[in-house]
Amino acid sequence: MAVTAAGTGLLAHFSALEDPRQSGKVLYPLPEILLVVLCGTLSGCDNFVEMALWGREHLSFLRSFEPFARGIASHDTLNDVVRALDPALFEDCFVSWINSLRGAAGAEEIAVPETIAIDGKTMRRSGSRRGAGPLHLVSAWACGQRLVLAQEAVTGKSNEITAIPRLLDQLVLKGALVTIDAMGCQRAIAEQIVEAEADYVLAIKGNQKSLYGSIQRAIAEGGPRTASASTWCGPKTPITGGTRCAGTSSCTTSAHSTGATPGRDWARSAWSRPRSSATARPPSPGAASCAPDR
Repeated sequence: MAVTAAGTGLLAHFSALEDPRQSGKVLYPLPEILLVVLCGTLSGCDNFVEMALWGREHLSFLRSFEPFARGIASHDTLNDVVRALDPALFEDCFVSWINSLRGAAGAEEIAVPETIAIDGKTMRRSGSRRGAGPLHLVSAWACGQRLVLAQEAVTGKSNEITAIPRLLDQLVLKGALVTIDAMGCQRAIAEQIVEAEADYVLAIKGNQKSLYGSIQRAIAEGGPRTASASTWCGPKTPITGGTRCAGTSSCTTSAHSTGATPGRDWARSAWSRPRSSATARPPSPGAASCAPDR
């Protein structure tokens, strides 16, 4: 019974899609085609031929969700129908479904925030000998669920800065911890994450000399130990103010404020949202907060 509910929930997220075919000529309903494509993809199928084969081998399982009166459509039919769907609407439906998988944490903060890693990668062998450049994707990876929540295609790594805000707009970030490499260390990106009621860790490199120096001085003045490129620095008392995240040229370092608000401009954009003392948490004993830039 629970399995049927899960399947119904999956298709419900794609109910906004319209069947592009003439209704009088439809042999395989759109929900059946979507179920084969989605389940086949989740099972590791790389193309429509494999999806059709997977569907025929698991027909009894699929019939627990939809009738499949005529069996499984051919790989050509799967291909033709999917290619005719509205890609933007399909992406919206897919993101809606993925966000539902993350589960609603509710208004209360959880003990360990969900970590969402934002990073850009160039797809191997995606280029063309005819001059077409390789495909570069900026992805949002949910570490706990091990899922890619959303992706944005860009023409190159230098364009990640413009793609990251569009990617964040697609996600429900409330209560999550967003990590981004030095490419995403931008005031607007930090403010966008804070407005979404999330926290963040942003890497800093030495080429941002003013910000780099300001953070090093702030950590040295506010932490119990001297900050270095390989040492975590932060108070041993519970958090009573906001959380600010910074980094050095060789690592990412988290430092926690104790309520004081520096007057420097960088602090207003580099600090995350304030926490109340009721939900404050001390750093985990022995937890490493320093990781090399990749």
